[in-house]
Amino acid sequence: MKTIYLKTIGQRKLSKIDKEAKGCWIDIQNPSNDDILLISHKFNLETDAIEDILDRNEIPKIEKLNKALLIILKVPSNELKKEGLDNLSILIDDENFISISSATNPLINNVLGKFKDLHTTQRSKLVFFLLQEIANEYLQSIETIRRKIETLKKNIETISDYRIMQLVKYEETLNNFNLALQPTKYILNKIKTGKYISLYKNDEEILQDMYEDFNQAAEVCLLNLKSIVTLRDSYKILMDLNLNKTIKLLTSVTVILTIPTIITSMFGMNVDLPVASSIEGFYAILAIISVSLVALVMLFIWKKWL
Repeated sequence: MKTIYLKTIGQRKLSKIDKEAKGCWIDIQNPSNDDILLISHKFNLETDAIEDILDRNEIPKIEKLNKALLIILKVPSNELKKEGLDNLSILIDDENFISISSATNPLINNVLGKFKDLHTTQRSKLVFFLLQEIANEYLQSIETIRRKIETLKKNIETISDYRIMQLVKYEETLNNFNLALQPTKYILNKIKTGKYISLYKNDEEILQDMYEDFNQAAEVCLLNLKSIVTLRDSYKILMDLNLNKTIKLLTSVTVILTIPTIITSMFGMNVDLPVASSIEGFYAILAIISVSLVALVMLFIWKKWL
């Protein structure tokens, strides 16, 4: 789906337009074949470049393609899906600013709602604003995961398959975040050189602040990964303890039941045995079994095996 926005310096509000105009912002989400052809034609891109833009596994990067600039970024998904990340690619040249998302991207709606002091003709500021919103999304998503991890810590005694799967999911998501944050910091350092985007007054300070935000997100991400490792080790210890208790209980029950089994099996043989035909003998054997069972149970309870 393609949407075209325009806001020049003389305009107060961002407006949607039907046709492309100089200085507009073309936002493409869930690109169709026609959208891909439009991108390829406008920027004279080769097949490899188009594949990189649409590849969900492509790492963040910045590079020059002919006369255009390509920036590929990763945005945290609101749904925290399996990989927890969506694509956002930006293509810029002298006349065009195009953002391409491989899926529906809620980040764009957030940006549109904060478009007060921005203009689509100010391409560098628009790039910085998108990067800042992405940094905020990372920080918010990591904070959400951190709170969920803290909840699991508070209920650490309650171990279940669901809780373990949640922990694995959070770990996978944070690992993917970290793999995306590190190259994004590299992109910011490249932009700071001024070789890719024209920088103006105060831009270097803005870029440094953004770098600190991404660096903070990366550090918090690593801290949460360490918390998950610690929690997982605690789960493992508790599971081992529970397993030992279960084995100890089953072993104790087996030992307790062995004595009456041995006694009754002796009298189950097809040979003549003392008191085998006596009703008093039956009650005597039953009493011996009962006393033995009670004695063993008391012994195991005293030894804390039960």
